[in-house]
Amino acid sequence: MLELPRLEDIAPGLIGEVQQALDINGAVIPSAVEKKIGLAEMDRQTIIEPIHSTEGGVPIVSLFRNPAADADAVGKLVECPPLSASTTLVKRRSVSSTPLGSSPTGGVDGPLGLTHLDLSNLLVLSADEASLVIVPEEITQDKMKCVFNNLSQVMVDEKVMEMLAILKPEFFDFFAVYFVVKRASLEANVHNIYVDLLERMSEKTMSLLPLVCRTTYKRVNVLLAVDRSKTSADRGMLKSLGSWIGSLTLARNKPILRRELNLKEALLNAYSNERLTTVIPLVAKVLEACRDSKIFKPTNPWVRGVLSLMKEIYSLADLKLNMKFELQILSKQIGIDLNRIVP
Repeated sequence: MLELPRLEDIAPGLIGEVQQALDINGAVIPSAVEKKIGLAEMDRQTIIEPIHSTEGGVPIVSLFRNPAADADAVGKLVECPPLSASTTLVKRRSVSSTPLGSSPTGGVDGPLGLTHLDLSNLLVLSADEASLVIVPEEITQDKMKCVFNNLSQVMVDEKVMEMLAILKPEFFDFFAVYFVVKRASLEANVHNIYVDLLERMSEKTMSLLPLVCRTTYKRVNVLLAVDRSKTSADRGMLKSLGSWIGSLTLARNKPILRRELNLKEALLNAYSNERLTTVIPLVAKVLEACRDSKIFKPTNPWVRGVLSLMKEIYSLADLKLNMKFELQILSKQIGIDLNRIVP
């Protein structure tokens, strides 16, 4: 009888007779519209009921909009029983308060990224020498970094007081390494501010500026001694350190002692070892500071001797053009005619 509604369009007369016969017995054949409504209701129940099932004791809230069923599911979620012992818990990521890392010699790698092992590598110190450098606690390193990050020409006096309040004498060695390796060698555009900061701090701590100078010389000599300085990154670092050395010495009318850094010897060794592309930019940046000096002018015997050697190298037929360009820039910076320099 379920197929009879389909015959309404085909044989309405036949359906009418059948309907009369059924009415006599109390049966009713649903119309096509009623049939569709019934099927839709069945489909709705089929969709909603499984989605709101509570299998396993945890009901699932459906994305289908059935407010009554969703409210019931949420209520059952709240009333869920505690997890059994066999239930696997998701491990939460813990936040450790321990230092970021430790070096094999016991140094702590804090925010400034320097350990005792780093000190050994950067300055070629022995393990005993590196162990004498006291690495400050992490909060002190954070404060030091904050001072540098907020340093400007108009705030030098304020930052000097902040740094002196942070920096204890036992941290001077660490401060010098950080200053040279992480700041001066990477930020050549603010060397004038850094020199001003050091000079103001040295008014209170006389040993700080000479310590930074010695640390700079050690770092430069290390870079000159290793083959890795052939890379562009280390060449750029050497140029920046050359400018830094000139700012600390020649520009302040202070000499560069031969035992600390011998520029002539560095040039000759570079020529012998085919490393002129590394050393010429370094020496040129050091001598650029002569333009701000009252003593170390191009007529100074020491400066004239270094320039004469550079002019002899400049005359080499196989010298790369970019190295010749470095010497041409230097001559303009210090106000001297390159052709008038006698090799």
